[in-house]
Amino acid sequence: MEVIEAPKRHIKKRVMEVLDLVGLRSKANREPSQLSGGEQQRIAIARAIVNNPSVIIADEPTGNLDPETSWGIMQLLDEINFRGTTIVMATHNKDIVNTMRKRVIAIERGQIGFKNVFRNGWMSVASIMSIIVSLLILGVFMLLVLNVNSMANQVDSQVEISTYLELNVDENLRNTLEQEISAMPEVSEIRFVSKEEGLKEFRERLGASADNVLSGFDVDNNPLPETIEVEVIEPETVTFVAQKIEALNDKHPEKPIMKVNYGKETVEVLFKFTKLVRNIGFIFVGGLGLMSMFLISNTIRVTILARRREIGIMKLVGATNTFIRWPFFVEGALIGLIGSAITVAVLFFGYSRLMATIGQDVFMQMLNLIPLGDIWLLFGTLLIGLASLLALTLLASLTLQPSDGYAKSSISDIDQQIQQLESKAASAKKEQQKAASNKKEAQHYKNKTNAYLKVVMEQINVDQHLLDEHKKDKQLVVDKKAELDVQYAEAKSLYAQKKQRKAQLNEKEQEKQVLLASYDAKIEESEELTQEQEDVLMQIASKRSALLQEKNKLREQQAAAAAKAKAAAAARAAAAAKAPTKVSSNSSSSTSYSSGNGIFGMPVSGARVSSGFGPRIHPITGEVGLAKTAPGEGLLASVTGTAQQKNDLKKIETAMDLISSNYYKDVDRTKLIDGAINGMMESLGDPYSNYMGQETAAQFEESIEGSFTGIGAEVSSQDGNVVVVSPIKGSPAEKAGIRAKDMIMSVNGESLQGLELNKAVNKIRGPKGSEAKVQVKRAGSSELIEFVIVRADIDLETVYAHMEDNGVGVISITQFSLNTGDRFKEELAKLEKQNMKGLIIDVRNDPGGVLQVVIDIAEQFVPKGKVIVQVEDKNGKKEQSKSNGSGKSYPITVLMNKGSASASEILAGALQQSAGATLVGENSFGKGTVQTSYDKQMGDGSLLKITIAKWLTPNGDWIHEKGIKPDIAVNQPDYFSVAPINKEKLPLKYDSNSTDVKSAQTMLRGLDFKPDRVDGYYDQKTEEAVKAFQKQKGIQATGQIDEKTAESLEAALIERIANPQYDAQLKRAIENVSKDISSAVSKP
Repeated sequence: MEVIEAPKRHIKKRVMEVLDLVGLRSKANREPSQLSGGEQQRIAIARAIVNNPSVIIADEPTGNLDPETSWGIMQLLDEINFRGTTIVMATHNKDIVNTMRKRVIAIERGQIGFKNVFRNGWMSVASIMSIIVSLLILGVFMLLVLNVNSMANQVDSQVEISTYLELNVDENLRNTLEQEISAMPEVSEIRFVSKEEGLKEFRERLGASADNVLSGFDVDNNPLPETIEVEVIEPETVTFVAQKIEALNDKHPEKPIMKVNYGKETVEVLFKFTKLVRNIGFIFVGGLGLMSMFLISNTIRVTILARRREIGIMKLVGATNTFIRWPFFVEGALIGLIGSAITVAVLFFGYSRLMATIGQDVFMQMLNLIPLGDIWLLFGTLLIGLASLLALTLLASLTLQPSDGYAKSSISDIDQQIQQLESKAASAKKEQQKAASNKKEAQHYKNKTNAYLKVVMEQINVDQHLLDEHKKDKQLVVDKKAELDVQYAEAKSLYAQKKQRKAQLNEKEQEKQVLLASYDAKIEESEELTQEQEDVLMQIASKRSALLQEKNKLREQQAAAAAKAKAAAAARAAAAAKAPTKVSSNSSSSTSYSSGNGIFGMPVSGARVSSGFGPRIHPITGEVGLAKTAPGEGLLASVTGTAQQKNDLKKIETAMDLISSNYYKDVDRTKLIDGAINGMMESLGDPYSNYMGQETAAQFEESIEGSFTGIGAEVSSQDGNVVVVSPIKGSPAEKAGIRAKDMIMSVNGESLQGLELNKAVNKIRGPKGSEAKVQVKRAGSSELIEFVIVRADIDLETVYAHMEDNGVGVISITQFSLNTGDRFKEELAKLEKQNMKGLIIDVRNDPGGVLQVVIDIAEQFVPKGKVIVQVEDKNGKKEQSKSNGSGKSYPITVLMNKGSASASEILAGALQQSAGATLVGENSFGKGTVQTSYDKQMGDGSLLKITIAKWLTPNGDWIHEKGIKPDIAVNQPDYFSVAPINKEKLPLKYDSNSTDVKSAQTMLRGLDFKPDRVDGYYDQKTEEAVKAFQKQKGIQATGQIDEKTAESLEAALIERIANPQYDAQLKRAIENVSKDISSAVSKP
């Protein structure tokens, strides 16, 4: 036997292993004619094991073979059968068949049809369920259509013709008309209705309203005519009969018929409708019938295809078509009968229950359904016959086709496998030929490679020569480098000499300093204190002691004032205002705590830089008095200071002397001092610690007194930039569109970057009525935004209140000034007198203010004993301010945004964490530090403001540079923060693209003109929106945005922003308070 090997297939190895299995490896080289019959069978089985076919047709291993050989062959067949190959064997010996370990198909005619139903259990159940579902859907709709058709016939049969007779028609003529109408073949029945009967029937139909409608009508005064009611046999002929009755007037000269009425329009529509219902019903039932047949047929097909292997095997062993078909006839009939019987039973039960339900419901009795007995026998027979016939027909027609195909495919598979083996053998032979060809080609390439290597060696020799030349060049470079190193050494020597000369100069300078120091020492030794000087110092010490006693006296007065049931805030403010005045002439030091805006360090633009002036109120206790003077401050600094402090001061003084004497221009000593102080403050890296010169401090004093002139924006300094904390409510800055956290880059063309804050504020300020062209950089915008703001007097009214619907009061606080607490109490009392049920405190764009004021306001809502705010110094020591108030029973909501800073945040945190208030709006600014203002110590009207601590919420949270997160986050629409249109780039027109177009589109959308896009492209929709706006404002509708249109657009948008109706944050706050009010009312 010759085995044709294929690459990586190991065919020969596998063949030898199989020959070992069948015990014929020793006879592998013999011809088939040299083998016995049993050996040939085993060779065939070995081939089957190698090829693993789907089916093997084998003879019964008996006959001339000895029992041992027969049993061996059976074991091999069993092995193949176990591996998945179907063994088809013609045998009468069931014992042989039963030795097979896999499933064996045994066909016994007559019983298989019933057995298949149970043997193929799930497939039979699926077939029966498919028939049940299909017939159930078909049956339900058949019943529905039959009943609808019956009810349509009933409706049609109710149509009558009313023939109204003229008045005073004699009885003979009337009888003649009745006879003529009755003689018509289409008429089934007529009925005469006299005037009295007609009035009586009409009165019965009217029921309770008959007395009102028929008032004044009786037997003697009866307006109704005599009537002949006509019923027709076929409803469709009613129009024809009515025409024939009308034609009777032509036969009688008296014209006895007044009118023939049968509701022509209604009847025609009714007939069309009932006809349409019948047609649709029958079409629908027909479609469902076809669908049912399709579903059942597909189920039967699946059943047959699932057993096509068995059918194919029966065909292969010689079973006739009749033998194969008969069991499926029985199975199909049985499945159809079961499915249809179950369907009929379900429909019978359901229809019976429906009839019983209709019989119990008065309203449903109007649905006159067909009785069950009239339709059931015919309907059930139809369903059972349909299912059984369909199953029988499909099974009979489909039974043999899959088996024939399977038998053909099995033989075809075997032929195909043989062809594949032959093809593989041919391929292997070609591979061998190709290998020989490849060997020759490899030799050819080897010769070519040798020749190429010879050329490469020659090239290597050339490269070696070039390498030698390169080495020579490299040596030249090394020599050049040595020459440069010599030059570098010479330069280094010159540098060392220069350094030595510098050291000599430094030594001389040190000698000079030593000499100066010796002069200073001699001067100090000569400056002995005289008796007169000692007296002066004693007087100063005595005066200081008197001031301390006065301070203690003021503290006692404050304690007494607190014991008088918390006098009015105005009295406390007046007492506080007197304190600094009283001590200013005798004191060299006074301090004030500040937070953000006001006592907590409110930076201001255009009018205010800090709120550190005014009464000196302790942030925790509320005491009015002087801060302690630290060593080295005041008049005694030169006496009590340490040697190090003296050296530091001398260093500064020396620097100033050197600059004054050596600078090539004249120097203003005051500017040097201000610059030195500014430098020290900037070195802290704290935007809230700064120095204010005399002019800026005076401006701030002006703002504290209640009004000032400027643009009205709170600012601070951050990394050398002027940043808006918040615009003041109602100020020119707010009206122009300045927003919190805008960065002011320039004013009237002068850059503010890198300037000290007080100098930047001076540039922003100006006379009332003058214009300030302010360029700002806003987050989210790549271009600078320019505002033209007219400076004005800024009104510092800080409290506004009004009442909304449902008893919701709103109090807006623009900043916490000295009189804000009193104004808040006044407005709160007014709202409570109006039966306020809930309160909204609006601190949006409130930059902060006086700490004691915010504590006084918070005490009205925070229950007694709970913490309002905490202050922590650099040593970690904390002081708590606790409430002495009693709290409120109504719900409270605090409205805030990113312009709510410092004292606003203190109020929000206190009410949220200690009074249970809800915070609505945006994340706050995030200013959590405390400042002290020093003005008297400076002695010349200037002021220092220094951060000395940080403040914490009642829960101990430090919100610095983080802000307070609202409980309910609500952002205003985009148009609330849109940039104004740059007037220098006008007009804006169709097919342009810019950020100004984007701003205009945002404004138009905010004003409900719907440009369809806000990406900055001026398209046709934008042009149409501009025209619509121009028409509304009485501007020529050009569709282009000129200066007039831009100003009108911005003015309209500012008006809308100011309208509470469009304030999304306020609406949400009112909604939240209203909800809390409702919840409180609903609680017992």
